[in-house]
Amino acid sequence: MNGNIIGTRVPRRFAGMRLGALGLIALAVIALAGAGWTAKVLVTLSHREIVTVRLTEVMGAFVEAEARSGASPEVSRTHIAQYLGAVGQAVQTMGKDGTTVLVAEAVVAGSARDATPELSARVTGIMNAKAARHDR
Repeated sequence: MNGNIIGTRVPRRFAGMRLGALGLIALAVIALAGAGWTAKVLVTLSHREIVTVRLTEVMGAFVEAEARSGASPEVSRTHIAQYLGAVGQAVQTMGKDGTTVLVAEAVVAGSARDATPELSARVTGIMNAKAARHDR
Protein backbone atom coordinates (compact mmCIF):
# COMPACT_ATOMS: atom_id res chain seq x y z
CA MET A 1 0.00 0.00 0.00
CA ASN A 2 1.25 3.40 -0.92
CA GLY A 3 1.03 5.73 2.04
CA ASN A 4 1.45 8.86 -0.06
CA ILE A 5 -1.98 10.47 -0.29
CA ILE A 6 -0.60 13.91 -1.06
CA GLY A 7 -0.12 13.09 -4.73
CA THR A 8 -3.64 11.68 -5.12
CA ARG A 9 -6.10 14.09 -6.70
CA VAL A 10 -9.73 13.80 -5.69
CA PRO A 11 -12.12 15.18 -8.34
CA ARG A 12 -14.28 18.01 -7.10
CA ARG A 13 -17.98 17.26 -7.08
CA PHE A 14 -21.23 19.08 -6.53
CA ALA A 15 -24.48 17.18 -6.12
CA GLY A 16 -22.64 14.02 -7.11
CA MET A 17 -21.42 15.41 -10.44
CA ARG A 18 -18.01 16.60 -11.48
CA LEU A 19 -17.68 20.37 -11.78
CA GLY A 20 -16.59 20.08 -15.43
CA ALA A 21 -19.78 18.19 -16.30
CA LEU A 22 -21.88 20.78 -14.46
CA GLY A 23 -20.12 23.52 -16.41
CA LEU A 24 -20.95 21.80 -19.71
CA ILE A 25 -24.60 21.41 -18.69
CA ALA A 26 -24.78 25.10 -17.70
CA LEU A 27 -23.21 26.07 -21.03
CA ALA A 28 -25.75 23.95 -22.93
CA VAL A 29 -28.65 25.56 -21.03
CA ILE A 30 -27.31 29.04 -21.81
CA ALA A 31 -26.87 28.13 -25.49
CA LEU A 32 -30.45 26.81 -25.71
CA ALA A 33 -31.83 29.93 -24.02
CA GLY A 34 -29.85 32.10 -26.44
CA ALA A 35 -31.15 30.12 -29.41
CA GLY A 36 -34.72 30.53 -28.16
CA TRP A 37 -34.28 34.27 -27.73
CA THR A 38 -32.75 34.57 -31.21
CA ALA A 39 -35.66 32.64 -32.75
CA LYS A 40 -38.15 34.92 -30.98
CA VAL A 41 -36.40 38.05 -32.28
CA LEU A 42 -36.28 36.68 -35.83
CA VAL A 43 -39.99 35.83 -35.78
CA THR A 44 -40.79 39.30 -34.44
CA LEU A 45 -38.69 40.94 -37.16
CA SER A 46 -40.35 38.88 -39.89
CA HIS A 47 -43.75 40.28 -38.87
CA ARG A 48 -42.67 43.91 -39.15
CA GLU A 49 -44.09 45.94 -41.97
CA ILE A 50 -42.50 48.66 -44.05
CA VAL A 51 -44.89 51.31 -45.35
CA THR A 52 -44.50 54.53 -47.27
CA VAL A 53 -46.33 57.81 -46.90
CA ARG A 54 -46.51 60.61 -49.45
CA LEU A 55 -45.61 63.32 -46.97
CA THR A 56 -45.42 66.16 -49.50
CA GLU A 57 -48.98 65.38 -50.57
CA VAL A 58 -50.26 65.38 -47.00
CA MET A 59 -48.35 68.53 -46.04
CA GLY A 60 -49.00 70.31 -49.34
CA ALA A 61 -52.77 69.94 -49.08
CA PHE A 62 -52.76 71.43 -45.58
CA VAL A 63 -50.45 74.31 -46.46
CA GLU A 64 -52.58 75.17 -49.51
CA ALA A 65 -55.76 75.12 -47.43
CA GLU A 66 -54.10 77.29 -44.81
CA ALA A 67 -52.95 79.77 -47.49
CA ARG A 68 -56.53 80.06 -48.81
CA SER A 69 -58.00 80.45 -45.31
CA GLY A 70 -57.18 84.17 -45.18
CA ALA A 71 -55.74 83.88 -41.67
CA SER A 72 -52.99 86.22 -40.56
CA PRO A 73 -49.38 85.04 -41.03
CA GLU A 74 -48.98 84.54 -37.27
CA VAL A 75 -52.11 82.40 -37.04
CA SER A 76 -51.07 80.43 -40.14
CA ARG A 77 -47.63 79.76 -38.64
CA THR A 78 -49.27 78.51 -35.45
CA HIS A 79 -51.64 76.23 -37.40
CA ILE A 80 -48.79 74.86 -39.52
CA ALA A 81 -46.65 74.21 -36.42
CA GLN A 82 -49.58 72.36 -34.82
CA TYR A 83 -50.08 70.36 -38.00
CA LEU A 84 -46.38 69.45 -38.18
CA GLY A 85 -46.57 68.29 -34.56
CA ALA A 86 -49.63 66.18 -35.38
CA VAL A 87 -47.85 64.62 -38.37
CA GLY A 88 -44.85 63.75 -36.19
CA GLN A 89 -47.10 62.29 -33.51
CA ALA A 90 -49.06 60.24 -36.07
CA VAL A 91 -45.87 58.81 -37.62
CA GLN A 92 -44.53 57.98 -34.18
CA THR A 93 -47.78 56.21 -33.27
CA MET A 94 -47.68 54.21 -36.50
CA GLY A 95 -44.15 53.08 -35.65
CA LYS A 96 -44.93 51.90 -32.12
CA ASP A 97 -46.21 48.52 -33.28
CA GLY A 98 -43.01 47.86 -35.21
CA THR A 99 -44.08 49.42 -38.50
CA THR A 100 -41.27 51.22 -40.30
CA VAL A 101 -42.58 54.38 -41.94
CA LEU A 102 -40.63 55.70 -44.93
CA VAL A 103 -41.24 58.90 -46.84
CA ALA A 104 -42.33 57.77 -50.30
CA GLU A 105 -40.38 60.55 -51.99
CA ALA A 106 -37.15 59.15 -50.51
CA VAL A 107 -37.73 55.52 -51.55
CA VAL A 108 -35.76 54.78 -54.70
CA ALA A 109 -36.67 51.15 -55.35
CA GLY A 110 -38.91 48.43 -54.04
CA SER A 111 -42.52 48.40 -53.17
CA ALA A 112 -44.19 48.92 -49.86
CA ARG A 113 -47.77 49.48 -48.84
CA ASP A 114 -48.87 53.11 -49.18
CA ALA A 115 -50.07 54.23 -45.74
CA THR A 116 -50.79 57.84 -46.74
CA PRO A 117 -54.57 57.52 -46.12
CA GLU A 118 -53.89 56.05 -42.67
CA LEU A 119 -51.47 58.87 -41.86
CA SER A 120 -53.98 61.50 -43.04
CA ALA A 121 -56.73 59.95 -40.90
CA ARG A 122 -54.48 59.86 -37.84
CA VAL A 123 -53.40 63.49 -38.33
CA THR A 124 -57.03 64.57 -38.76
CA GLY A 125 -57.96 62.74 -35.56
CA ILE A 126 -55.13 64.41 -33.63
CA MET A 127 -56.02 67.86 -34.98
CA ASN A 128 -59.72 67.34 -34.17
CA ALA A 129 -58.84 66.23 -30.63
CA LYS A 130 -56.67 69.34 -30.17
CA ALA A 131 -59.45 71.57 -31.52
CA ALA A 132 -61.97 69.95 -29.16
CA ARG A 133 -59.68 70.54 -26.18
CA HIS A 134 -59.14 74.11 -27.30
CA ASP A 135 -62.88 74.78 -27.63
CA ARG A 136 -63.64 73.71 -24.05
